[in-house]
Amino acid sequence: MFPGLSKAVSQGRENQRKTIENYIEILLVIALPLSIGLLFIGKDLLTFLYNPNFAQGNLALRIIAVSLIFLPFNHSLSFLLVANGFEIVNLRQVAINTALGGLAGVVLVSQYDLLGAAIMVFLMSFIGFSQYTYFTYALLFSLNLWRIMRRPLIISIFMLAVFVVLEKINLDFLLTLIISTCSYIVFISCMSIHALGGIHIVWGKLVKKG
Repeated sequence: MFPGLSKAVSQGRENQRKTIENYIEILLVIALPLSIGLLFIGKDLLTFLYNPNFAQGNLALRIIAVSLIFLPFNHSLSFLLVANGFEIVNLRQVAINTALGGLAGVVLVSQYDLLGAAIMVFLMSFIGFSQYTYFTYALLFSLNLWRIMRRPLIISIFMLAVFVVLEKINLDFLLTLIISTCSYIVFISCMSIHALGGIHIVWGKLVKKG
């Protein structure tokens, strides 16, 4: 991501905007469905990977799952700002998060244990998101949020429907995981084909390469 953003700097602000929006969109296509999936099957996942006692951490996992929404923005915008010579923003963000994280961590973890740690992760992600978004708008340009969020939201809505149906059917965890993963791959494939111009164009390109 960083080499691509560094190259886009010399190509103008509009090219940078399109590049960073594409990067964030791709990451959100992963993060949003994953967040929804963890909200539905997080408890079963913890039990499957560890043991039934870990099911108590389901609420903490759900909070962390929601914080995944901010990560595509945080990682992408931090690279964008550095590529444009605004390393000071990253340093400021690290300093603020370290100070607030240290103070909030002592209070939250001491009061709420694992749940407090999850809340701290969410707060740090949100604070980072707020800072990176503000300085991107103030120092560089605004982002077309609808363009960024449109396809990730569509895929997430489809995945939400899949998880709701699977929850109603109440299948085995592994079978639920396999079906949801396959559904995600199908949705991503269909959207990618549509973005490339349709099945005929994609097939033509494959035949030509072959």
